[in-house]
Amino acid sequence: MIFNSVVLALFIWALGLVQADVSVLKPTSGSTYTATGTMAISWEDDGNAPLLDSDISTLSILLCTGPNSNINCFYTIVNAVAPSTLGTSYSFSISSAQTLAASGSFYLQFYARASNGGYTIHYSNRFTISGMTGSLTATAGDSTSPPNDEISYSTTTAATDSMLDPDTAYTIPYTMQTGIYRYAPMQRQPVSKVTMKLSASRRYPTTSVSLFTTWTLQPDAVTTTTASITYSTTQAVNWATPAPQPTVVGYYAASEALARTINAKSKRGYVDL
Repeated sequence: MIFNSVVLALFIWALGLVQADVSVLKPTSGSTYTATGTMAISWEDDGNAPLLDSDISTLSILLCTGPNSNINCFYTIVNAVAPSTLGTSYSFSISSAQTLAASGSFYLQFYARASNGGYTIHYSNRFTISGMTGSLTATAGDSTSPPNDEISYSTTTAATDSMLDPDTAYTIPYTMQTGIYRYAPMQRQPVSKVTMKLSASRRYPTTSVSLFTTWTLQPDAVTTTTASITYSTTQAVNWATPAPQPTVVGYYAASEALARTINAKSKRGYVDL
């Protein structure tokens, strides 16, 4: 059960690393701007689902500050515009947000709404804006890395999408599933006696492996959900008599045994080499 909890936690963490739709190009980490200037914002489709042109209905861009644990998006730069209309770049006049926050560290949030009701959230690297006159404190916080991405989107079809039919999804062989969400059957309950023959046989065919040949923008991950167990387990008290302590059955420290050996050889007047 502890192992399952650890695996689940790792998969939840991995979910934030899944490639999807937006890959932020600008602003870059450590860039500096003034409140009276403009900021060139650019992004691209990373080629993974959901696709910007076909799967995303609207894209919003917000100006944020604060640590990763307390994200504060206080100004909307672009509000729910179709990607086909917006393109992949935007020129932001920073003066429109000058009176809302003090000078400091900021980053952008890209909120993409999918046509199927899902969404993705991506963040740019942190940058600095000087000359701001607002009262909101712009904190650097986790200045070394942006917040993790957030994905709530399924690429599977109605026939294999467990969001629509969980019972069906868990019966589809794992190697036949595609998309960023995959589903594993319930873990079997261990039996009290091993009845399998010693000669092993393969239950499923081997699968191919496709390796990256060029640098990718970020890691690719798959989230796996395992079906809950339907059986129950019982516990019982072990009434067997505990074994005696080692000292009761003649235990002695290794240093004591070594001392006995040395003393015995000393009495002989010589030591074996």
